[in-house]
Amino acid sequence: MTLRESIVRRKRTGAIVTYLGFAWFVAWMVLSGAQPPWLFVAFPGFAIFFGGTWYLLFFLRCPSCRGRIGCTVSYMSSPFSVSRKIRFCPFCGVALDSELEVHRVV
Repeated sequence: MTLRESIVRRKRTGAIVTYLGFAWFVAWMVLSGAQPPWLFVAFPGFAIFFGGTWYLLFFLRCPSCRGRIGCTVSYMSSPFSVSRKIRFCPFCGVALDSELEVHRVV
C-alpha cells in the first residue's frame, strides 16, 4: 500500500461520514418543518458533519511524518481521492506514491 492509498482511504471514510451527517441534518430539517420537537433530531447530523469536516481539514495526517496534510490534499481534488498533481508530502518530502513502511511488533 502506498502513502497515497492510505491517505485516500482515510479521506474517503471522512468524506462519507461528513456527507452522511449533512444528509441527516438536511433530511430532518425538511421533515420537521423547523418545528422545535423534531428540530433537535437534526442537530446530531450537524455535529457529525462538523466533526467530519474538522477531521478532513485538521486531523488527516501523513502516514510517514504525521504532519497535517488534510488542507493540502483537500485543496485540488475530489472528496474521494488525492490529486495526482500532489506528488510529495509538504512536511517530510516523501513521495506519496512510495510504499508505506509497515512496522510489526513480534
